[in-house]
Amino acid sequence: MKYFRNYILVVLTIFAFYSCSSDEYSSYKDLLIGKWGIGTGHSAKSKEDFECYKKSTLTFKSDNTAIWTERHLQSNGDCTYTDDILKWDLKGNILEINDRKRGKISFTNNNNTLEIISFEDDKKITWNKIR
Repeated sequence: MKYFRNYILVVLTIFAFYSCSSDEYSSYKDLLIGKWGIGTGHSAKSKEDFECYKKSTLTFKSDNTAIWTERHLQSNGDCTYTDDILKWDLKGNILEINDRKRGKISFTNNNNTLEIISFEDDKKITWNKIR
């Protein structure tokens, strides 16, 4: 009987451990939903181009679509934009966009800064929550 009780305790402990660890990133989806502006780690061709580009936004929606509004500096000096509709998914802390793993995400600054470490080049970029 003592063996059976110890066996049950071990099984319950293992179950509790796995139950807790799977919920570690459960709030990330709710934190990700919203509009984000350019933070650090982004680059552009010139200072003038970056002044336009930094107005770009990325909006994550709860239906797992996102709108990437990218600003472009035209040769005449106008700052124009294009909107792209993206499909996104979050598996733990791994962000996938259009079925490609993009990177690991985390939140800092009271969840107002989104950090993404790219799988492609290990580069960290940040996005700032827009209220």
